[in-house]
Amino acid sequence: MTRFLTSEWFEVRMTLVDDLPELPGASARLQHRVTEADGRVVPYYDVIENGRLTASGLGVHPEPDVEIAMTVDATNWP
Repeated sequence: MTRFLTSEWFEVRMTLVDDLPELPGASARLQHRVTEADGRVVPYYDVIENGRLTASGLGVHPEPDVEIAMTVDATNWP
């Protein structure tokens, strides 16, 4: 199992969606802001084009369509 928000996690996510069907018009740029138990905020983004995840990574997307904020306690995760 890969650790959440690591480079390996992003790589695995990109390979898991390879076989998903295309959905024309289903496109968005998502900005995620994850607050961890220690208060650290980790931003990451996803780019979805025609229903397919085409890009994902740590950092801030310059033009997000949607921002999603979440809090996680990953202290006991592998």
